[in-house]
Amino acid sequence: MGYIRWLGHAAFELYLDGYRVLIDPWLTNPLSPVTVDDYRDSVDLIIVTHDHSDHIGETIQLLKQNRTARLVAVYELANHIAAKAAAQDRTIGANIGGPFEIPGTSLRVALTPAQHSSSIGSPTGVIVFSKEATVYHAGDTGLFAEMKLPGELY
Repeated sequence: MGYIRWLGHAAFELYLDGYRVLIDPWLTNPLSPVTVDDYRDSVDLIIVTHDHSDHIGETIQLLKQNRTARLVAVYELANHIAAKAAAQDRTIGANIGGPFEIPGTSLRVALTPAQHSSSIGSPTGVIVFSKEATVYHAGDTGLFAEMKLPGELY
């Protein structure tokens, strides 16, 4: 059975269809109940919504210690993180738009618009689709009218 676990700030752990997904894994935030070492060899997918340090968090370290974990982020940010983590072969750089499959899993992901600042690529929200649930994480965004569309479309 799947679950969603809040890890403090904007960080979340999803467990869907038997896959562990971390979104914006800032695990050293003061409210996080976990550490990077709690996820050694147990992460399947890491999604980063934008380039601020409280969202990238420990992504690079997690990619280095989880050699099969994939990274999803907007194209420019994905390439930036992948180069630092030597994870180019496990990185999916995407654009805002329709869902795409995560190879070797039953998961699909769609990046959504977000209204926030970001120096490397556009800020995004994310929708994770699985057989068990569909989860929308708005990223670090202010409210705007388009936020109702994921609920209407999916």
